[in-house]
Amino acid sequence: MTKVSNEFKVFNEVENPADLVVEHAEKLAASLTTKSTNEPTKSQMRRFYQEYLKLRQRIKSGGEDAYKKNEVALKMLISKAKYATGRQNVKVPEEFVKWFEENIKAINSAKDVETFGQYFEAFMGYFYDKQSQSNNQRGGR
Repeated sequence: MTKVSNEFKVFNEVENPADLVVEHAEKLAASLTTKSTNEPTKSQMRRFYQEYLKLRQRIKSGGEDAYKKNEVALKMLISKAKYATGRQNVKVPEEFVKWFEENIKAINSAKDVETFGQYFEAFMGYFYDKQSQSNNQRGGR
């Protein structure tokens, strides 16, 4: 599995899953709010997160073969993310799409769906926090 960058990890590259939600999710969120000239909007990030949550819930509550039944829809999230980066006036940074794509590609089971879900959830929390801090420093929105 190739890394997204030297800084950001795919969920299955970290021995301790707690490191994903404590350390790696925060690094990604900080990077997207400080480095990006095309700063993502909360609504763009939330859109991907909500789609992932729907699939995560379907898989979690769908029984033994739920992952297999939803695998194609899960992998389709990659093309949706790539499509969003190509649209005008849509603020989805390439760095996020690479991270998202590599993590979705690495999912092979319902357990993986849950592990990445926790990572993604932590990222969203940090992202909202970092973006609020960034907006406050610039005079707020």
